[in-house]
Amino acid sequence: MTRKEWFDNQTPELQEKFKYNCNTINDEPCFDYWITNDNGTAGLGGAFVFHRSMEGHTFWYELNNQLQSIQQNGK
Repeated sequence: MTRKEWFDNQTPELQEKFKYNCNTINDEPCFDYWITNDNGTAGLGGAFVFHRSMEGHTFWYELNNQLQSIQQNGK
């Protein structure tokens, strides 16, 4: 599953949270870059620093683990 496929399968609310975090937590907005440059990095890694988000580290870490599991199993 690509980053874009993962993103497109999320609820609109989660999409907005993810996009907001990518574009506000980092020094430079990075959502467009992150979503289109699927460079083999598994999961949500590199999108933004999870613990700096309003949702917190655990929230994004659990989603990251789910995505990595899907990517590793080829589903």
